[in-house]
Amino acid sequence: MTPRLMPKRVCQVGDFVKMEAWSVRALRWSLGPLSVLWAASLPVAAHAASDAPGVLTYPFALVVYAIGSLVCHQRPDRSFHLHGVPLPVCARCVGIYVGAAIASLGQALFAFQQKRIPLRHAFKRAAVPPTARLLAASAPTVATLVYEWTTGVTPSNWLRAAAALPVGFVVMQMLVRSLAEPGSSTRDARPDLMTTGR
Repeated sequence: MTPRLMPKRVCQVGDFVKMEAWSVRALRWSLGPLSVLWAASLPVAAHAASDAPGVLTYPFALVVYAIGSLVCHQRPDRSFHLHGVPLPVCARCVGIYVGAAIASLGQALFAFQQKRIPLRHAFKRAAVPPTARLLAASAPTVATLVYEWTTGVTPSNWLRAAAALPVGFVVMQMLVRSLAEPGSSTRDARPDLMTTGR
């Protein structure tokens, strides 16, 4: 490649890296607010569904229940009820989403208090491997399933929701950590891509 063509190639690679880094940052910073909004929308949608249909409340409840149907069986006997209406997802799913929202709020608070410590360095303080953490977080949910399958007795909704809390908490932490790895930043990714144009 001639020196005259190098600036154009560098400009193209730089634009791609900037776009990729921006999308990663946008995804990382949107995960937390979206998880909190989704967890909060579950009881709000049930309340809206229990009230008289409104111009705004009914479409909102319809959308939330439709999204919930994509990820949950929505069995009324396994769901929390608000004003006699089951929530858009079952109790176990509620526990997962609440756990994810708690993790998001905790990470936001930590980032606010520790502005000088990069998020990826903060996660390195945990000596437990991610796989082991996920297995440990899933253990309470697995225990409730084994208990139900072996005894034929369904645990209460509160117990199943509490057992699922660690799953949502750990999965959200792992997602944020994966997006905060050094390879996700523009500064770390640019040298590798720049060398491909030489």
